[in-house]
Formats: sequence, C-alpha cells, structure tokens
Amino acid sequence: MIDKNNLPAPRLQLRWAPSTLRHEYNWECHYELVLPLAKHDIRAEQEGSDGERLPPLKELVVPMKPPSLRNSEGTPCAAQDGGRYYDDPFRDGSHAWWDSKLLGNPPIFVIAPDGMAFARPDRDEDRDASPVASNHIGVVTEKVAAPAQSGEPVAWRYLTPTGWHATTKMDKALGAGAHHDMEPLYAAQQPAQTAQPVVTCKCRRLGDWKGFHHPLCDEAQPAQSEPALQAEIDRLNAIIHTPESDEFLKGAAIEAEYQRELHGVDASDARFDWHQWYWVVGYLAGKALAACKSGEGNGEKAKHHLVTSAALLMNWHNVLTGKPAANVHSNGCKAFADLVAALPASGDE
Repeated sequence: MIDKNNLPAPRLQLRWAPSTLRHEYNWECHYELVLPLAKHDIRAEQEGSDGERLPPLKELVVPMKPPSLRNSEGTPCAAQDGGRYYDDPFRDGSHAWWDSKLLGNPPIFVIAPDGMAFARPDRDEDRDASPVASNHIGVVTEKVAAPAQSGEPVAWRYLTPTGWHATTKMDKALGAGAHHDMEPLYAAQQPAQTAQPVVTCKCRRLGDWKGFHHPLCDEAQPAQSEPALQAEIDRLNAIIHTPESDEFLKGAAIEAEYQRELHGVDASDARFDWHQWYWVVGYLAGKALAACKSGEGNGEKAKHHLVTSAALLMNWHNVLTGKPAANVHSNGCKAFADLVAALPASGDE
C-alpha cells in the first residue's frame, strides 16, 4: 500500500472516485496513463483563476477511455473485514495488463478513493496470457519468440468485449482489425509420416486399420492399448473444444463478471425473485430474436445478445449455488419485466 503521491512514472493507473456521471452508480474508475514531466516542459505550467502562476505539474495524466461505473455500496479496495486490496474493474484491469505489455511493462496501480495505491499482484493468468496482437493483421507484438510459421494464415481471431471471435475471411479480418486486437492463425505443421510395417493381420485384411491393432487381434500387444486410449481421448477433446464452443463459453463468463461489476452483487433476499430473472432473460433473448430477424451487424449483434443472455443465466445459476450474482433488479429492463409480469396469463378473462 503506497500513497498516490509517491508512485513511479510512467505508470498505468485505475483511479477510483465517487461517481458524478450518473446518479444510480456509486463509483467511477478512471483508467489513465501517467507520464513524468521534465522541469522545463511547457505542459507542466499552470495558472490560477486570476492568472497567477501555480507550482508546475510533475506528471501528465492522459485518460485512456471514459470512466467505468460501479453500482456497489462497498468502497473500492476495502474488504468487509477491514482489509485492503488491489480492486481493478474486470475489463479495465485486462486492458491495463495488455497495454502494459505494448508500452514496455510500466507498473500498474489501483488508487483507492482515499488516495492509497495498490500495485498489481502477480496472477496465474499472466503466465498463460495469449500474445497481445496489434491492429495489423499478421503482426504479433510479443517479447517471447513465437514459433516459426510457414505459409499464409488460414484464419484470424480478434478480441471484443464479449471475448475472442474468429473468421476465415480476409475482408472481415481487415475490417475487424481496425477496431480490435487481431491475431493470425496458421495451420498446424503435420509431423512426417513414418513408414508402417507390412502386417497381414486381421485388422488390415478387413480394412479396419486405424493405426493400432484391435485388442482381439493376434498381433495386438498390451503396450498398444495405452496410446490407443490416448488417441481416442484426443479425438473427443478435439470435438468438444471447438473454437465456437470455447469462444462462446469464454465470452459468457466474461460478460457474467461484467454484469456483476456493472450492476453490483445482490446479497439481499431480492435475488430470490425468480420471476424477475425469468423476465429479464426473456427480454435479452427477445433482443437476440429481433437482431436475428433484422440481420443487424451481419449477425454480430445477435451473437452479442445471446452471450449476454447466457451470462445472465450464469448469474441466475450462481444464486442457486450460493455464489455472487449480479443485481438483476438494477437492470434497465426492470420496468419492462414488471409490465410483462402484470399482464394476465393466457386464458384469463
């Protein structure tokens, strides 16, 4: 824990303050780049309201994006037991980590409303983080040497607020690369095929050879059962972990966390209002239906609404499993949900 006046520069900082932008939110977090100013830098000069010269600035604070908003009664960086901790908004914290890699690894700090600063701790995901890609297709800015690739990319993936998406179309990749981090994907290099021994066993005679002998074949050996089992496991994993399912689940998990960040975590009995959950999920699914019918955004809008619907279902599931869940009553569609809930059921007079 460090006083904000004693922080090094340059740095990236996430600065918490009481919200003045929207009355329904308690806090706002400013994501900023802080640069040191030299003694004779003209940007350090400042004047008072009457034109009097004020002490020069020591740092230049550059906003990186509009502030993020949080609806929570709890004070940022302060735990219920009185402890203090590094409390970064989910999306801005990820952006700060990626930007730090691009800027030469300046330190990252979260500044609490009382001015106390907390350095970003080491996290497990840092070691497994994907390379940070520039907006230029095929250029990956990563300090670790990437394995050599041969041939042209077969696809590209790009990062959006709902997670990673992939495309095999060059024109779509060029358009998305203007607004999102882009990473080329190459076909995996196939290992050289080794000559197979000539075997006249029953497996080959029946045309049922899959690279290993059937367990009942007279040529089968016990040692071959283990690689065969691993091959089957790899085949099933390849089916399960397709880009479509991985990206959808990852996007829903990120959006679920964002919903808790945006609307706050509901610890009251109101979280057991099952009808409210039902109507809000229906509202979001209805938006997905409308986007599918209109074709808005060439299908991307509908995908986004489906991810937000799945994320809300995750938060609903959290209520049943005792995990933190988003405050569904602060959602903007509450009035719509109340209106629909008040309608008479089908068949009522």
